Amino acid sequence: MQYPEDFDQDSVANIWLPRQEQFTFQYSDGGEAEVYLENCLRQASDLRCHSVELTSLIRDWPSEYHLSPKRSNLLRPLVLNHCRTVLELGAGCGAITRYLGENVPRVIAVEGSSNRAKIAALRCRDLNNVELVCGQFQDITFSEKFDLVTLIGVLEYSASYIQSVNPYQRAIEIAKQNLAADGILIVAIENKLGLKYFAGSSEDHTKVWFDGIEGYNSGQLLKTFGKKELEVLLKSTGLEHLCFLYPFPDYKLPDVLFSLQAEKQNQTQPFLYQWLGYDNSRDYSHKQLELFQELLVAKQIEANGFLSQMSNSFLILASESRENIAQYLNSNCLVWKYSVMNRLKKFMSQVTLTRDNEHQLIVTKEPIYPDLAASETGTDEQLKHDPQIQSKFLAGVTLMEQIVQAIRNKTATEEPSLKYPLTTWYDFLVQEANRTIGSETEIPGIYVDCGPGNLIVTSSGKVEYVDQEWSFREKLPIKFVLFRCLLYTYQKIHPWIDLYLDELLPDKSLQSFILFCFQLISLNITAGEFRDFLEQEWIFQKQVNPLLKTVSFDDYLIGVHYTPESLLVAKAPYRLWFQLRKTREELQQTEDNLKGAHFELQQTQSQLQQTQSQLQQTQSQLQQTQSQLHQTQSQLHQTQHQLQQAEATITGMESSKFWQLRQGWFRLKQSLGLGTYL
Repeated sequence: MQYPEDFDQDSVANIWLPRQEQFTFQYSDGGEAEVYLENCLRQASDLRCHSVELTSLIRDWPSEYHLSPKRSNLLRPLVLNHCRTVLELGAGCGAITRYLGENVPRVIAVEGSSNRAKIAALRCRDLNNVELVCGQFQDITFSEKFDLVTLIGVLEYSASYIQSVNPYQRAIEIAKQNLAADGILIVAIENKLGLKYFAGSSEDHTKVWFDGIEGYNSGQLLKTFGKKELEVLLKSTGLEHLCFLYPFPDYKLPDVLFSLQAEKQNQTQPFLYQWLGYDNSRDYSHKQLELFQELLVAKQIEANGFLSQMSNSFLILASESRENIAQYLNSNCLVWKYSVMNRLKKFMSQVTLTRDNEHQLIVTKEPIYPDLAASETGTDEQLKHDPQIQSKFLAGVTLMEQIVQAIRNKTATEEPSLKYPLTTWYDFLVQEANRTIGSETEIPGIYVDCGPGNLIVTSSGKVEYVDQEWSFREKLPIKFVLFRCLLYTYQKIHPWIDLYLDELLPDKSLQSFILFCFQLISLNITAGEFRDFLEQEWIFQKQVNPLLKTVSFDDYLIGVHYTPESLLVAKAPYRLWFQLRKTREELQQTEDNLKGAHFELQQTQSQLQQTQSQLQQTQSQLQQTQSQLHQTQSQLHQTQHQLQQAEATITGMESSKFWQLRQGWFRLKQSLGLGTYL
């Protein structure tokens, strides 16, 4: 079929339909999900990529995928100023179509599902430069060539709609046929060897654990590829020149994209991993196992030069000429990072990491909407925003990484391992407070975001405060700065806190964690301070996040304290291991106690035997003593008897006449004065 000759425009749905009925590709997020999405788009007045109205309607994964402002981050690194025409093959529900329509003069978007084509048309209904075509792109011939052709989230489904020996190669060939001489093909697809899949996420399409890693044994008509496979596949069609970008956490909702030129330059000191953030990649089917902390593993992978092989997704620019690709990219840029979620437009920003002419790494932060950032910065607001920041990149380790490592260190869950980074942080705040305003309890408002993620410890041990985007006009309690940054630390790494602080922190609640951290640095936080700081943070966030405008403080508290049940698979075996270790320790203690009791028993038995022997000796001595007593008593009786006999003899003698005469003689001698011996 020839477009537009063989198509008619449906003026109601605002899509182009083939005159001849054909097979319709039946890919869908589900009837109910698409009905909800259609209703949202019909009622919305702001359909732009960064529509706060649409963001507020996100309720689940399908609506997030189609309405999130993060979707357009995928193509933001591309310089589209000179691009005149785009052919989008596989428009879906129009999220990428919308971005292209806002930035390119003419967009033709093809979608095989009539229902999704209508939804995409609704998303772009105020863009006259966008044409929605319903049909199978392999059956359509276009009368013009395009500067840009896209296959975003499409290539993996090729076997479902293309009848060919190699449907994936054929899909690329069809896309290539529509390129202008200096055109480029853009492919976005998941990496079947992505880090997230090794970490325990189920395969994004089949929802089967390790399906892609094992070569797709689930039997479904789709598959993704590793980097080498994609290179071979694309070059087999004549697209010899390829440029890979690496979106994280994936191409669907990217926050950051790498070019990974450092790998090509054999730079072994890892530093790009720090841009990934501390949340593990999401499993959109909610079956995530979470076997490890992806950021820490990414550091080791980057250090060994193969992070590009394990990126979760790829964004590929392919062309027959290197010069064609060069006009769409800043070749000096290594990193693009975007902050668009939960922010007013005037606060949305992009950060780039580039190499200057002297090969120095430069970090540049700038607003996505510079006109809004300049015109809407009120002088009466307590919160200040600095959207323009440029500085040299500081190599080192963030305090956040040190905190994660301390918590992860299951062989040394002692207080000092976590105490060290917390003390480093607190000491830095006190030193800066002393230096700037001579205080030890308050600090200038520029330090409101001075948390572990924005503090770099360099190789010399110096602590540097980076990314000073936010500030308060008034001074702030140092406790508040600690509190708010610990709040977000807790939210980012809660699964690991829940897992590894079992021994030190049985209660894993937010309040318990913050109190525990305060105690480690010899500070106290009262219940009143806790609530006051939460209220102050709520006021701060309401100035930044438009979705909080109508949220009450009580509802905010519910959200802050909510922590979903961790799906960390390591938790189960670790806790079993922990319980086993604890049981072994208790068993060892019991054995030691038994040994001690046995030893004491032996001593007691020995003492008992000695006592029994002594008792026997005492009994023998007692028997001897009793025998001697009997003998003595017998002798006494004999003596008494003899005494009685003697007394009787004496009495008899005294009563005799002889005794009386003798007594008379002695008395006579005494009266005559004669001696006794005369």
